Amino acid sequence: MQERDGFDYLDYEIDLSYPEVPRNFGGVSGGGVWRVFLYCSHDGEIDWKMSFHGTAYYQLQIVDEHRPIRCHGPKSTTAVLNTIR
Repeated sequence: MQERDGFDYLDYEIDLSYPEVPRNFGGVSGGGVWRVFLYCSHDGEIDWKMSFHGTAYYQLQIVDEHRPIRCHGPKSTTAVLNTIR
């Protein structure tokens, strides 16, 4: 995470070395980034919680089989949403 000019930015590096992972994420702009927490109980039951974490808007160049996806973080997204209420 980095902050600049009152916005917070998140870069997620996608490992492209796996054959199932797409190399191009064009069209994800405006897509939600969610933080998902998985919990497994002692009896094997799986529960999960998720929270909104940001908004993807740009893919950067591939470097060493990794493609960063730049996102606005939760602080920036909340600030923008508050201006349109």
